[in-house]
Amino acid sequence: MRTYQFESSAEAGFWGRCRQGLLLAVLLLVFLTGMRVWLVLGYAPADTAALKQDWLHALLMGLRFDAKWVASTLLPAWLLLALAQALPGGLRRLLDQLLVRVYAPLAVAALTLVSIVNHFYFGFYLSPINPIVFGLFEDDTGAILSTVWRDYPVVSGTLAWLAATALILWLAGRSRGRSAIAGWGKPAQALMVVLTVLGFTLLARGSFGTFPLRETDVAVSTNSFINSTVPNGPQALYTAWGIRKEMDLGRDPYAGLKRFGFKTPLEAAHALGWQGDDEAALARSVSTFAKPSLSAPRPHVVFALMESFGRELLNTQDPVANDVLGRLAPHFDQDYYFSRAISIEHGTFPSLEGLLYGTPISPLTQSGYGYKPFPFSAVKPFKDAGYKVVFITSGSASWRGLDRSLKVQGFDEVDGMQRILQRFPNATTGTWGVDDDYMFRFASERLAEADRKGEKLMLFTLSVTNHPPYRLPADYRKRPLDVNRLPAHRTADTRLAQSIMETYQYANDSLGGFMDRVKGSALASHTIVTATGDHNSRSIFEYPDSSILPLKYGVPIYLYLPPAMRPHGKVDTRAWASHRDIFPTLYAQALGMAPSWWAGRNLLAPASRPTAVSFIQDEGGQGIVISDDGAAQNLTRPAYLRWNGDQLQPAGANVPEALRAETRRAQAWLALSDWRVRRAALAEKR
Repeated sequence: MRTYQFESSAEAGFWGRCRQGLLLAVLLLVFLTGMRVWLVLGYAPADTAALKQDWLHALLMGLRFDAKWVASTLLPAWLLLALAQALPGGLRRLLDQLLVRVYAPLAVAALTLVSIVNHFYFGFYLSPINPIVFGLFEDDTGAILSTVWRDYPVVSGTLAWLAATALILWLAGRSRGRSAIAGWGKPAQALMVVLTVLGFTLLARGSFGTFPLRETDVAVSTNSFINSTVPNGPQALYTAWGIRKEMDLGRDPYAGLKRFGFKTPLEAAHALGWQGDDEAALARSVSTFAKPSLSAPRPHVVFALMESFGRELLNTQDPVANDVLGRLAPHFDQDYYFSRAISIEHGTFPSLEGLLYGTPISPLTQSGYGYKPFPFSAVKPFKDAGYKVVFITSGSASWRGLDRSLKVQGFDEVDGMQRILQRFPNATTGTWGVDDDYMFRFASERLAEADRKGEKLMLFTLSVTNHPPYRLPADYRKRPLDVNRLPAHRTADTRLAQSIMETYQYANDSLGGFMDRVKGSALASHTIVTATGDHNSRSIFEYPDSSILPLKYGVPIYLYLPPAMRPHGKVDTRAWASHRDIFPTLYAQALGMAPSWWAGRNLLAPASRPTAVSFIQDEGGQGIVISDDGAAQNLTRPAYLRWNGDQLQPAGANVPEALRAETRRAQAWLALSDWRVRRAALAEKR
């Protein structure tokens, strides 16, 4: 009597075994697709039934993910089977039996088990497997297992898993007999082996494009439920594990404080001038916001975070010979441009989280800590003041889980390239999403719609076009650019420099078009717009040392205020600043809220000895502070720098006392920021 196992090597032969492997791949594809259909039938909301085209896209993209995992699972066995043909008969048969009796059953069992677990996990969390799953090993494991046993069909599910595994293996083993390929000549057989391996490799990669199939590809629809059905169980677990490896806060909320030289949060607070002695009161003070003023003007507020909008490239602006700003140039002249600012972090996602949550720990919202709202989300004061809070990106809304995490943290809507393409079906696209001009056109329409509805809108946008691989829309008319206008420390790759300058110009020109529309409409009287870069322009400049640290991490901060809201006194746009100062400025101007005692400052108000402070990892440790007195890197073990003209050099033993004091305050700010996040995150995990 034949079992579920494959027939012996002698019966099958190499090509017969290959045929069994192909049949196994097809059966696994059918199983994984069937699991997706089961999930949709079990959990799909009724209002998604009409989205037939989106469901078709989800099914096709899901099939690509299924093929990726089937190919990735079987490719190692396929290669070993092919290589085994060069081994002596005994070793070849041993390897064959190991693949058939050990590897194949374990591989099939693993894929089917994770897929079934993903189905029931979805039923509880309305999400594919995510980092919360690892709480099984961190929380009360016994209590969790007891709940699973009580609330889920563990016995019948286990039986279904074993039955599915056995059935797939048995059906694959039913393919018997000699393959026709066995009669081909050796060169033809060798070519077939190579083509088969290449085919499996391509399926495992999942894409012909620049990037392999990846997490952002799950965004096939503007409906988050449809997108959540695209990844299969193995893909969801793989993504969750990657996030898990990136983020583990341990169990000590004081860990960050200690790194910056403070024993307690009170000690750090006292370094910033706080007078209290109650840690609970301090926690409330740094984790909550003042109430918006009832008499505040409450204009629309737009925050544009621009990909790679670095300050040094902007410094080369020449409207005739090197127009890197395009339509944005006159707005920089007319409005406020803070020309000595640095970014909060040196990457898009860390900067995004640093701005929105004031966190020196990233990725935070992707991890298991980000599934509950934080009281210090930067958009909370706008929500409390009755604003509708909307996020728009020209990239995928599911990038880094934004479509989920932003809604948890207070955003009402999260729109990405799929929503923009619905509005502009002919929009040009690149590797990372639609081109930025269409995002800004979409944002303009969203503001006009808010006016019609009587809404107050807080709009946060994230651009993507100025990102490698660099390309321009075919219909964009370039303005003059001259690589020779760049400073000597630019990259030696002139072609790369030219392409970066072109996309930099395009992105800025798109933002300039948005400002043209705002100022040319009724929005001009009741809309605040600020723009900055997520980080400096990378690849185009080389920074071998810290002598030009402010340019290495420099980004512009642009601010437009309606004429009636502009301050009467002179604004010092040359004062040192950083990303941490932007939201306090917006709170002050839009909501009438005074800046917190411990965080950033209002850029429009006079400041005594302003500093630019950042979370950036530099010189082996976290944190940077820059001021007129000099700079310090690696604030866990500060390395001090002094000005020598317009460049910095090591201070040695001759460190100004003012710089030491500024560094101590910056350390205290980083320490409290770390403690605030750890305290909230670890409390949620308990």
